[in-house]
Amino acid sequence: MISALLPVRDGAACLDTALESLYSQQLRPDECVVVDDGSLDATAAILETWSRRWNGLRVVRTPGVGVARALNAGLEHCQGDWIARMDADDRARPERLARQLATARESGATLVGCEVTHWVQGDDSAFRGMRRHIDWANGLHSHDELENALWIDSPLPHPGWLVTKKSYEAVGCYDESGKLPEDYEWLHRFFAAARKSNGLRATKVAGIALLDWAESPTRLTRASDYCTEDAFNTVKARALRGLLAGRTPDIFVFGLGPKGRAMVPKLREVLGPLRAIVDVSVKKTGRDFQGTAVWEIKRWAETPAQDPFVIICLGTPETRQAAVGLCVQHGLAPIQQFIAL
Repeated sequence: MISALLPVRDGAACLDTALESLYSQQLRPDECVVVDDGSLDATAAILETWSRRWNGLRVVRTPGVGVARALNAGLEHCQGDWIARMDADDRARPERLARQLATARESGATLVGCEVTHWVQGDDSAFRGMRRHIDWANGLHSHDELENALWIDSPLPHPGWLVTKKSYEAVGCYDESGKLPEDYEWLHRFFAAARKSNGLRATKVAGIALLDWAESPTRLTRASDYCTEDAFNTVKARALRGLLAGRTPDIFVFGLGPKGRAMVPKLREVLGPLRAIVDVSVKKTGRDFQGTAVWEIKRWAETPAQDPFVIICLGTPETRQAAVGLCVQHGLAPIQQFIAL
């Protein structure tokens, strides 16, 4: 049984399209739980019309509590073994759920994502960064690829998830603090739990886009205080604390550019003292940054460490990949001994 879960607030302009795309699925959800989170527009009337058309539509009402609390409220009403996430401004391709469920059965995955198209109405010149992000995410499919990429950014667009109810029970509900990106924080907990249990696995349907992911200046990713770079960095730092729990490694941070300078204070706060920051710039090496020595790469390569752990904080894909190659060259294993942010 599949339960679609769709939160909405003031979505009258787009909700009908989203619901039609779910209703017209080759594998129609057994139920669609829509959480109306305090809408003041015509959303309620649209849902009333749909309730007469679709017997499986169930409406949950919350008083403007925010997307994370709305999702958690909706999860309590989902009766399916599988939860298909959807947003009110997106559009699912007709074969989406059928392909995702088939992939889940073939792979044994408990979280199945999908490739997406960048759905922009009008001029898309302002959203080229998001288009690059989507191109990057669409190229990642296996569990290991998704786990490694998660430390950089989310490779699994939230409205494209198909997740078992048991995964939600194992990982827990969405963070309701209102200070963190709820899907990104949840994914880190999912992969942390998967490292401890073979029962949780993620994958993505490859080779075809199954969701049209809407873009606009008012999208939560752009407009919300909890989707800032600082909020994402907070999630990463806390996830690293969990990853390194029970260890006392020598922690090295690669990079003292903007990303490194933003991350070092958060890392020190949750992990304690850092062994060193490593940078290629001779202008930066040989000094301290907030109490941590800045080394050149040669010194790092020649200094023994009993339990090294490298956190790569470099700003471009090219420099990040070069640092990954250096870590692999020195025999370090991804996740266990280094990660790239």
